[in-house]
Amino acid sequence: MKFFNLLALFVGLISTTLAAKENQITWYGCPRHCDSQRRSSCNVDTYPLKSNGEKYFCALSTKLKHYDDYCKKRAVVMLTDGSKKMINTLVVDSCSSCPRYHVDLSLTAFEALLPRKKGEADSIWAIFDNSGKKLAGPFYKSVSRAAEKMGMSERAFIDAFVVNGSRLVKERDNVGTFNKSIVRSTSVVVITKHVTKTTITPPKQTIIGVKTTVSGVKTTIPFGVKTTTQIAATTTTTIAVPPAVPSITEDNDDTQEVGGVDTSIGYYAVGGGVLLSAGLGLLFMKKKRPSTYEGMKNKFPEAFSQIKRGISRRATSLRRNDYV
Repeated sequence: MKFFNLLALFVGLISTTLAAKENQITWYGCPRHCDSQRRSSCNVDTYPLKSNGEKYFCALSTKLKHYDDYCKKRAVVMLTDGSKKMINTLVVDSCSSCPRYHVDLSLTAFEALLPRKKGEADSIWAIFDNSGKKLAGPFYKSVSRAAEKMGMSERAFIDAFVVNGSRLVKERDNVGTFNKSIVRSTSVVVITKHVTKTTITPPKQTIIGVKTTVSGVKTTIPFGVKTTTQIAATTTTTIAVPPAVPSITEDNDDTQEVGGVDTSIGYYAVGGGVLLSAGLGLLFMKKKRPSTYEGMKNKFPEAFSQIKRGISRRATSLRRNDYV
């Protein structure tokens, strides 16, 4: 009996694997194949093996690129027949016999989309992180039927699926309903390149002529000060010199002293120039006109003194020449 049970299990697994196709969903595990739930590659406890284990879970194909990076991430699945039901499952295991884009669901997750007896169905699915950010997908064979029933374009349907799936993960719900009104908000980043126009203006050259003013020395006189230019008076002293008196030869040899001056000096001074002539003239005046002589002497005392000193020096010089 046990042999037949094991054989039936083996045949069931073979038939399920052979029936699985790309972009389709199937189910595995309890209640009939609980052994396939044991020792999951992501080390996650699942229901009903653990009473508090994960109920909505799935296994991804080992043929999927980076499949091992998606352990404990979220796989959101939706049928492409036009139904609006969506499920949010936890990736707990891997399937080496499954096609690349095939998803093997827990029985609980599968029955949230369609009856168990159906066994398989076409789907669209994608992988998200726990914050709702899309990591891979969406994967699908065709969405034309679903888009037509929703009254949307295929592109709009796919975008709406991603937005609804992200919201389902963020809200931590296992089951949700597709809402076509929720569309992806596209943030358009407009990069404005501000080009600053640089205008180079050459410096204005101003040529200023240099005004040269030649002026004399400017004397600043404080206001209110009266300036008076005084010219020193020049005193001119005029000495009346009598004309040269011709030599007078007297019969007597008069050598008497006149006014302290030896009269014989006059004879030596005939050739002595003007100074000696003036002295002789004064002597002559003193002798002939004493009153006039005294008047002039009193009026010009300094001049008389100079003449007398000059006569004395000249007479001394003449005497010295006589001894030579």
